[in-house]
Amino acid sequence: MSRSEIYRTQFAQRAVTIADLFGNSVGKTPVEGPVSHRVEMAVPEGLSTGGGARSVQHIRLVPIEGGAAIVIGSCDQVEMTATLRSWELVAEQYGQRYKGKRLPVDAVEYGKLLLRIEEFFRENTMRVDKQDVDRSAVAVTSSPPAAEAPRAPEVLRAAPSVPWIIALVAAGMVLGAALMFTLMHR
Repeated sequence: MSRSEIYRTQFAQRAVTIADLFGNSVGKTPVEGPVSHRVEMAVPEGLSTGGGARSVQHIRLVPIEGGAAIVIGSCDQVEMTATLRSWELVAEQYGQRYKGKRLPVDAVEYGKLLLRIEEFFRENTMRVDKQDVDRSAVAVTSSPPAAEAPRAPEVLRAAPSVPWIIALVAAGMVLGAALMFTLMHR
């Protein structure tokens, strides 16, 4: 164990561990396309994440031959969530950042990658949220659309599981009945 591993905080060490696991599973297979990319999860800088306050780790595609990384999602150990961006959203953001350039990632290969990443996070008991291009109708405003502030993409969240809700209600009823029985037979 290196000296830096000894002094890392609990959250920082968990972040390094999940990044290593990610690299040894999802990161082993490059994403082929017009430009080949490797997939990596960022590791927090330093020995602490501020008690988890800086716990978000970005997932990115890095061109194998060199070049700028493309952020495709994130992972938060504290919240136990992962957020993944659709190919359409990444392509839109890439085009905006690089003045209309086309995303150098094959959409089919990217879809396969997202399935691998989603499986990895589910195996590590994390909720997976997906971000996509906001396709909702633009509200009528008094200012022209060009002056409108950009909107953040909608985050699709998983609905609570019905069996869990039923189990919690049943548990509450059993506890309530037990309390009533205890109070009535004193």
